Amino acid sequence: MYMSKQTPSLIISNMDKSHSGTSHQGSSSSPQMSRQTQWLLLLIAGLLLVASSGVPAGTGRAAGRTPQKGHIYKFWSLQNRTADHHSPDALVFIPPGFDSRKSIRLVIYNHGLLHTVDEAFNRWRLDKDMRLAPANTALILPEWAYDPAEYSCQSGCFHEPGFFRNMLIEVMSHTPELRRTPLSRIKEIAIVSYSGGFRAAASEIYRNGIYDKVNTLVLLDSLYGEHHFDPWIKANLQALASGRKQYHNFFFDTKRNSVAQYERVQQMLQAAGIQYPSLTCDLWHETRTLDASHLSRRGIVYKYTTTSTPDFIPHQNVAKVYFPIAMKAWTLRIQTASRLAVR
Repeated sequence: MYMSKQTPSLIISNMDKSHSGTSHQGSSSSPQMSRQTQWLLLLIAGLLLVASSGVPAGTGRAAGRTPQKGHIYKFWSLQNRTADHHSPDALVFIPPGFDSRKSIRLVIYNHGLLHTVDEAFNRWRLDKDMRLAPANTALILPEWAYDPAEYSCQSGCFHEPGFFRNMLIEVMSHTPELRRTPLSRIKEIAIVSYSGGFRAAASEIYRNGIYDKVNTLVLLDSLYGEHHFDPWIKANLQALASGRKQYHNFFFDTKRNSVAQYERVQQMLQAAGIQYPSLTCDLWHETRTLDASHLSRRGIVYKYTTTSTPDFIPHQNVAKVYFPIAMKAWTLRIQTASRLAVR
């Protein structure tokens, strides 16, 4: 059963109004509510409050925020889940002004190790970052980990063919703003991977029938599997070189793998007879931040960064700094393409 946080409060409110109406009639013939009935109503109200509190005791959906700040939906006990989690199986953020009648884009954000979808969403303030994404873009965080509390990439059945597709369809079917939109009507998808989410990201791309929908791939210090994304890059080389698609790899810990991949991509471009103007690799200005305008004009980007803050070490700061920049670059690319189409 899928319940919203708002449902119990409405039921309780209606119950209060009904009881209030009876008590103010002043009719002596009105039967008084028995103590047993009162306790029963209190018990029902309490159970409804528990069901709406986000505690995964058979709950399905908890909703939060407001139309001005967007809507957050958290799902437990999905049929398509990697395990029985105490934390949500998936989280969806719908930005303010979302219109399901218009073209819809999706961002699939794969969190790193030792994080739940809840923790990743809150830690990185992804709702704030999504304001920079293209209009009408929904954010979905799937729980790919078998046990998010363990330092492990174990992910149960997540890598099975079609699993994520079924999970995505189920989540969309229970999200009010997405339930009437089949996957075939999604305009494009951005896959984002932070840290240990790289295997989940690769599975989503290759094993779930959404390959042609993925136009943007963003790695946030996540290329721990050296060759995981080479096939996608090679298959989309022309689109990446022209800027129609984007591959952005921002890294600190994964420098060795990322530089090795950059060299392979150079060889791919050379073998295909494609020039390098949309390829950027910055290994030398590690404290300089690339801006969104520059990224929007580059299909393939490799950026090494060592910046940190009192709150985030370099590995974490990659996600904090470059996810919003990547979203802004995506928006600018779409705006530029729209202007060129009008000419």
